[in-house]
Amino acid sequence: MLICGGWKSWAEDKYYVQLIKATNEPKAPSKGAKQIGNNLSERLSPLRWKYYWEGQRRETTVVDSKAQKVQLSGDRVVELAPLGDGKVEVRLYRGKEIARKSSHRVHDHMMAIFGGDEGEKAWFVVVRREEPQYQIAKD
Repeated sequence: MLICGGWKSWAEDKYYVQLIKATNEPKAPSKGAKQIGNNLSERLSPLRWKYYWEGQRRETTVVDSKAQKVQLSGDRVVELAPLGDGKVEVRLYRGKEIARKSSHRVHDHMMAIFGGDEGEKAWFVVVRREEPQYQIAKD
């Protein structure tokens, strides 16, 4: 599953990579998880889960059109690889294997790649240009 919004361009700019956990429980799925902001929540709302939580966030910069890897928790790695002609490939690794990848036109806002379904829970990786906005989860 791939959800795209727009991105402006790939240059020497900062990008945010978020590990998002989805659940039907109103309680945070892990210590330190933060409820995602309204903008991202609206984009994910057509999916079957009610609550979305940011479990991790990393910042990275793509420089000189060179691929950039971002380490997330466990064995998850995201690689951002500009392809030229206004396209970019986002690769999601589990260990050394590519679990998912998506090549698409560079747009304005964000994209999300489905990482896996864990019964009543799931996880996504979101790559975006604008800094994520959210409310801190309440215990």
